[in-house]
Amino acid sequence: MRWSFDREHDIFWAYTKSGRADTDELAEDIFVEFDENGNVIGVEIHQASKVLGEYWKDPEGAALRALEIAKRLVAYREITVR
Repeated sequence: MRWSFDREHDIFWAYTKSGRADTDELAEDIFVEFDENGNVIGVEIHQASKVLGEYWKDPEGAALRALEIAKRLVAYREITVR
């Protein structure tokens, strides 16, 4: 897993693989990236220090938390769409 942070704009990215992806905003300030099979491959979080809370202090932990948030949002969306 890789991650990146833009301190000036408070944006955090975490991704498991790069390449072509479709992006969908699943919650305010949380953008999830999907591969061609619909699998979560990345997440972009605006206002990252607020959204990630205490996880923010450890970038690896923040990356894992960001991807966990993305997967939960996807699962929630699938339940509410049905």
